[in-house]
Amino acid sequence: MTTDIYASITQSVIAAMETATGEYTCPWHTPAAGQSPRNAVSKHYYRGANIIALWVTALKCGFEQSLWATYKQWQQVGGKVRQGEKGTQIFFYKRLEIADRNSEQGDTKLIPLVRHCTVFNIAQVEGVELPVPAPKSTLFEPSPEIDDVIAATGIAIKHIAGSGAYYLPTDDLVVMPTQDVFTGTQTSTAFESYYSVLLHECVHASGAPHRLNRLLTTDRTTDAYAFEELVAELGAAFACARL
Repeated sequence: MTTDIYASITQSVIAAMETATGEYTCPWHTPAAGQSPRNAVSKHYYRGANIIALWVTALKCGFEQSLWATYKQWQQVGGKVRQGEKGTQIFFYKRLEIADRNSEQGDTKLIPLVRHCTVFNIAQVEGVELPVPAPKSTLFEPSPEIDDVIAATGIAIKHIAGSGAYYLPTDDLVVMPTQDVFTGTQTSTAFESYYSVLLHECVHASGAPHRLNRLLTTDRTTDAYAFEELVAELGAAFACARL
């Protein structure tokens, strides 16, 4: 079941990439696809592959908000999913308590049980008020809150004028250009550009042997290099959306 859901999400991402036209720009910078998807009733953030599934739907449908809920949950808050609207399937784990056959004392154990459900974006619902989006700042002023989160990782970061952005596994060091050289693009402000690059490199650093111990290689012809770039891009996208 889980494998099938992952495969479905992977195919939806590939389809979104294949239908892109013109000069490449990051597709996650549309309004709802730049926010971390959240349940409108429980207020909990969705996690893992569910984030990607909801981002792809938001991108494809042009949703402006990142609030989602099941059909019954929308009913609980006075909403009604419009007739003909298509939901997005996500999955979650529930813990099932069963008897431990290896225990002579009759102990029980918890096993994860995968379940799936269908959620709808707030734009697909009648009877609920759309939240007013906060105004977006275009000035590049460093964020103490985000800086504190990054500092708490313990990853060493060095800003060097005229340098590129990269992670040095041998020194366990993230090297970044100075903040003043970052400029806005069609899809992001200078502020967003800086922190998205920094978080990308910090995700690379999470693969160090004393952290998550991923295979880090500088050989761009290998599958491992491509895989690590996907890890860094998705990790940075998740972090940017939350922060």
